[in-house]
Amino acid sequence: YCVMSDNPTNTRYATIGDDVTVTITTSESTTIPSVQCRNGAGPYMTYNVVSGTTGSTSFTARRTVAAGDAEGAIDCLVTFTDNAGNSGTATHNPSSGCSVTVDTTPPTASYCVMSN
Repeated sequence: YCVMSDNPTNTRYATIGDDVTVTITTSESTTIPSVQCRNGAGPYMTYNVVSGTTGSTSFTARRTVAAGDAEGAIDCLVTFTDNAGNSGTATHNPSSGCSVTVDTTPPTASYCVMSN
């Protein structure tokens, strides 16, 4: 699977209000997958499948980052079944080059005032 965000600055990062999209391609026709993802060590959260139907091999799931979400790299658990009833392989790590890190902490700056 591949994870991307709609962050206008960098699609490898997501912050509050950004949509994170998981694209799943299966090797054969399957049921609509269940997609659960977590940020860093946070809890698994449900991503809604927004495209693809039973019998497809391509699916898209999406969730919007919310205040209070954990920070860190996103990993997902994707489960599905083929037409014969075989369970699909659950995957925890995204494909190479397809990862997103949730970062909701704004940057800070330190400064010093000099006086004469």
